[in-house]
Amino acid sequence: MKIVYKHIIPIVLLFVLHSFCHAQNISGTEHQIDIEINECYDKNPSKLGIMECEIMGYQKWKAEVDKVYNLLLSKLDNESQLLLKEQQLAWEALTKLQFELNEKLYSNQVSLLATITTDLMRKRAMELQSHLNVLQ
Repeated sequence: MKIVYKHIIPIVLLFVLHSFCHAQNISGTEHQIDIEINECYDKNPSKLGIMECEIMGYQKWKAEVDKVYNLLLSKLDNESQLLLKEQQLAWEALTKLQFELNEKLYSNQVSLLATITTDLMRKRAMELQSHLNVLQ
């Protein structure tokens, strides 16, 4: 019975975390990337499918971070650009450490690791978008 719980708990945690991570954003509408990830989950709910969906989502969120970061940079004065660049470098360093720690903590739960990793990119994209919204 203990073995069953060992496998069920991470799966339940994964779906709870997925629901939390891909909930509606502040504006009340779901982001297109989240919609695509959810559609991918619906098409392939297996562990491998979840992992593939999260990898796709991670790549899309990373591209979104890059896009919004560059848009935000273009709206800032020189001093603010330098601050944003420093912040981005610090965020990237912290994220690298978070990835490394998560790999150690969740090495046996690859699909959960993928979900957590995707959420780190999503949060940064949303944070940068929030800053951009203030300027528009």
